[in-house]
Amino acid sequence: ASWGKSDTKELYRMIDDEKRIIEVEVIEGGLKDLGFDYLLIRAEIIEKDPQTTIVRSTVDYEIDDKLAHKVSLIKMECFQTAIEAIAKYLNTEK
Repeated sequence: ASWGKSDTKELYRMIDDEKRIIEVEVIEGGLKDLGFDYLLIRAEIIEKDPQTTIVRSTVDYEIDDKLAHKVSLIKMECFQTAIEAIAKYLNTEK
């Protein structure tokens, strides 16, 4: 998978089909290569109506204070393809 500019390895911490939540920890590559000690992406799929789905996503991270300026490099656009795939998967599992 590719959460950032390089290949990454992820660990799926949680997939809850009923609550429609997924949590993925980046354990190698991607944004971890920029100095992040911990990086967890969480996506929750919320169906507003039959034609509208809302994706609430968060990123939890830990990084050395000296590298804190790199936090601004986290852009949800990096995760757009993965979040869309997650939403599609969870919508088919309802």
